[in-house]
Amino acid sequence: MKRVTALDRLPGRLSERLRALPPRAKDLLVVAVVGLFTASDAAVNEPATGRQTR
Repeated sequence: MKRVTALDRLPGRLSERLRALPPRAKDLLVVAVVGLFTASDAAVNEPATGRQTR
C-alpha cells in the first residue's frame, strides 16, 4: 500500500521539484508560507488607528 502525502496531490513537475529539495529548504519553505498567512491575518485584525475605541 503506497502512502499518499500532500506532495502526491500536486502537479507532476512541481511535486518532483519539491521532493528534490533538501530537508532544510523544505522547512524554510513551510516557515515562509506560515509566516505569510500569519502576517496577513494579523494585518487584517489590527485596528486602523492603533488605539482601541470604546
